[in-house]
Amino acid sequence: MPDRNPRVDAYLEKAPEYARPILKKLRAAIHAADKQLTEDIKWGSPAFVKKGTVCSIVAFKKHTAVWFHKGSLLDDPDKLLRAGNTAAMRAVHFTDEKEVRAKAVTALVKNAVALDDAGVKAPKKAPRAPKELTAALGKNAKAKEAFSLLAPSHKRNFGNWIATAKRPETKQRRVQETVSMLLRGEKIGDGQRTKKTSKKARAR
Repeated sequence: MPDRNPRVDAYLEKAPEYARPILKKLRAAIHAADKQLTEDIKWGSPAFVKKGTVCSIVAFKKHTAVWFHKGSLLDDPDKLLRAGNTAAMRAVHFTDEKEVRAKAVTALVKNAVALDDAGVKAPKKAPRAPKELTAALGKNAKAKEAFSLLAPSHKRNFGNWIATAKRPETKQRRVQETVSMLLRGEKIGDGQRTKKTSKKARAR
């Protein structure tokens, strides 16, 4: 592991007892992704920096998290990431040391480092969903969560598809189909059935 930052050591020592082994595992998994990452304290918690801030770890009373500041752009095959407070922010939450999948965390960090190395900027604003879709998602918690985890480009695709409907009934059909697709884990352009559905809807 690269040189430890004494301020990060102090943060871990002062963290809630349940969180200490989690933080230690996360720290090791993060450094395993790139030996050039350095430690700092930003926003009151440990941050891991290369060109910019790649990720950070933070302990709360009931859970511990690793935060990715460009998380919306990361590949997440294991569906570990949760939406954060900004368009780009994503996090993985843990309540027990056994929940930490070190290899999966390292893979996410490697992806985040690649974005940092390439100078990719995080999106500043999340695409605004049409009001009809927002209303429908408010009635379906699973679909709402699935939509929140989409990359901005996929949210924009759904929003544009709904917004370009010329008639109210067409717009409503597209909203219903969007909810169904979200529940199936599909996006605009995923699979032949989705593509056909989109073309039919656009023709209405």
